[in-house]
Amino acid sequence: GGFIEIEHPNGTATRYGHLGKVNVLVGAYVERMEKIAEIGNTGNVTGETGCHLHFEVEGARNPLAR
Repeated sequence: GGFIEIEHPNGTATRYGHLGKVNVLVGAYVERMEKIAEIGNTGNVTGETGCHLHFEVEGARNPLAR
């Protein structure tokens, strides 16, 4: 399925995968709360996980981690 990677001004990046439809174009500026995609039935969606969204955060710092 499709995926989106968003580069944030603070240097982090978020990735969203297993998408059925992507609503934004490459290089587009997106606003908070903008609908960027629709979840789809892509990848391994059988069994306990069912239909789901794959989400990753890269480059963020966890303030609770020691």
